[in-house]
Amino acid sequence: MTGALVTIGTDSSVKVWHAETMEQIHEFNTTEMDPPTSITSSSKDQTVAVGFKSGFLRIFNVDQCKMVHETMIF
Repeated sequence: MTGALVTIGTDSSVKVWHAETMEQIHEFNTTEMDPPTSITSSSKDQTVAVGFKSGFLRIFNVDQCKMVHETMIF
């Protein structure tokens, strides 16, 4: 995921973009009942960590396009 940007939207989506072309690479849809509030990513293991208003932290694998871990952080 070198050269990628990660955004969270008001529609509760998490999107991964190519940094040079600004083309969307991946999209993770989350529930509007639990909107994302913060994000971080790691190019080393192709993961995106997303914090949610409910207190959950969910980790997504960009290559596999799926959630790989979920935990409550409160």
